[in-house]
Amino acid sequence: MGGAASGLMDTDGFGETDQRPLAHLGRKKLGEETTRYLRDALLSGQYATGERMAVHQLAESLGVSTMPVREALVTLANEGLLEVIPRRGFRVATMGSRDVEDAFRVHAHVAGLLIEEAAPIIPATTIAELRRIQDAIVESFGQPPDERPLPQRVEELNFKFHRTINHVPDAKRLRWFLRAATRYVPRRFYETIPGWNEATRDRHGAIIEALEARDASEARRLMELHVIEAGRLVREHLDANRP
Repeated sequence: MGGAASGLMDTDGFGETDQRPLAHLGRKKLGEETTRYLRDALLSGQYATGERMAVHQLAESLGVSTMPVREALVTLANEGLLEVIPRRGFRVATMGSRDVEDAFRVHAHVAGLLIEEAAPIIPATTIAELRRIQDAIVESFGQPPDERPLPQRVEELNFKFHRTINHVPDAKRLRWFLRAATRYVPRRFYETIPGWNEATRDRHGAIIEALEARDASEARRLMELHVIEAGRLVREHLDANRP
């Protein structure tokens, strides 16, 4: 594994940073990150249904060697996101609206259980931290563009917001199930989904209020609605971009 794919060099030899998505990663993370990147791309409609996934072409575009790409394609075929073409490789499988809905329904249910447990015990300091995160999300919309586009800034804060809530209760197994469900939430490509950033900005305030009121049932209801709405946005985006 050489060149940019090794993670040991991040320039092209002329002092310019390699802009390929995964070129900066070290060996230990390549397999996992390649799988995650391609899964997100498939779930957000970056590849068309039926499109052939050529190993060498993907490796070159991502900035990695062919080995992690092959491993990723096998994993994604086992997950039903790709189809195996005998003696020809892989192509993008048809992903129906039901597939998207089911993934987000599971995500919503588990996230609802976690916040329901968090509401009675969440410390005031944690609620204050959630408010600071939400204020930063709102402020992001008024900031001039910088090195990180708005969707990236919002998603980093959104991830921190939900992670803060999910780690309040002592519920390691629930968090394990949540991680399994959110594998099918395309975090890397939110900028391609209309309305996603606005939904993040507009829904968190009411969730914080429910937590501050220690209203477990309302917090759960709001969280489930928030996640289901996200799933609707993804489904509509995929439906609008089907060939």
